[in-house]
Amino acid sequence: MSSLCEIKNELYDQVILQSYSPSQITRVKDKATRNRNQHNIVFVGFTKTIASNNQRHCPTDLVDTLHRQNKQIAMVMS
Repeated sequence: MSSLCEIKNELYDQVILQSYSPSQITRVKDKATRNRNQHNIVFVGFTKTIASNNQRHCPTDLVDTLHRQNKQIAMVMS
């Protein structure tokens, strides 16, 4: 069973993918890839520090983001 953190991260990623254009997402992914060696990953204006085992921390602003994006979440969950 997935941890709550993993589920939240997956939902967060899906909301991001539905909220931004492909070119924006590509730029973010490119930046995240460049930063991975520094143990950072970037998501559209947010930088989240990740542990040395390369697992992302749960975004602390996830709940606020999900509330603002409830239309996208409805599509993700349907």
